[in-house]
Amino acid sequence: ENPEFRRAPASIRVEKMFELIQSKLPGKPLFLLCILAERKNSDVYGPWKKKNLSDLGIVTQCIAPARVNDQYLTNVLLKINAKLGGLNSMLAMERSPA
Repeated sequence: ENPEFRRAPASIRVEKMFELIQSKLPGKPLFLLCILAERKNSDVYGPWKKKNLSDLGIVTQCIAPARVNDQYLTNVLLKINAKLGGLNSMLAMERSPA
């Protein structure tokens, strides 16, 4: 995030972050990993999710790692895998009651 917009409203911050992302990539990303500075109550979380998932159809995973350990990383990777249609999401569908 550009520090110049740190005090701007969350929706403006998200727009500016996305403009920066678009300027660096050749096309629309399929997945974005968002690392939040604040552990709880991040102002940009809601607008970020809405912009990417609802408005643009980009899968996201937000993390706010206070303590990163193997279990935390495993859980994050499992969530990302499921969101991208990986094997564990197919297994979950097979187990769900018909």
